[in-house]
Amino acid sequence: MTIIEILQASQELGEGLTVEFKERLPKKDKDICKEIAAMATMSGGHIFIGVDDDTNLVGLPKEYFGYVSKIENWVSDLIKPVPVIDCCWFKFSGKNLIYIYVKPGTHPVYYYDGRPFVRISSKSQLAKPEEVGRLFLSYVSKDDIADLKKMASITPANSAISVVGAGEFVFMRYDELLERLKNDFPILEQK
Repeated sequence: MTIIEILQASQELGEGLTVEFKERLPKKDKDICKEIAAMATMSGGHIFIGVDDDTNLVGLPKEYFGYVSKIENWVSDLIKPVPVIDCCWFKFSGKNLIYIYVKPGTHPVYYYDGRPFVRISSKSQLAKPEEVGRLFLSYVSKDDIADLKKMASITPANSAISVVGAGEFVFMRYDELLERLKNDFPILEQK
């Protein structure tokens, strides 16, 4: 599908889990970064800037052409892990618009400003701890847990691994990591 076809289909359906309209360019990075982080956490999506919530084309002034690189910089600097996006400026029905395609994420959760975001219906919001746990568990298999248990049982007590969390590195022993996971996600005992 072309960007125009995606826009037309999105206008027919309106905002939802994978579609967001912004009438104006965001004044602050958070106004767009939380949408991108939430969409990457869920199943990806499409953001159109220059379209109001009622799907009317309002357009953007030409002097905002440089905002494409500004948005790309915000994403690479402020969202962790960095999601993959395609961002471009295009013209439709005589209106200048910005299109952002957020590819489905390859990580369970994406963080903006150190906080996890999810998309529920047509709203992007902070993820609750149980939502983060559910998303994390969707990426963890029984084999992963079995491997971790095996490593904890055969690794010397002073061995450490690095764990990447919301943009940070933590060093801990395998047995500590396994215990921490069991405490944070009791469902792991069932896997």
